[in-house]
Amino acid sequence: MVFEEGCRVKVFLRFLKRLVRHVKQRIFLIVDRHPVHRAASVQRWLRKHEA
Repeated sequence: MVFEEGCRVKVFLRFLKRLVRHVKQRIFLIVDRHPVHRAASVQRWLRKHEA
């Protein structure tokens, strides 16, 4: 997946949604402390999709 735009919360959430839609096995996602990864909406999404 290639993004032509900057790394913003909206773009990262779109990436996560596409990832879980297309990958059927368990995913271990490792992220750094980038502000996008720490955004409240991203943290909510990650908590909601924890296994």
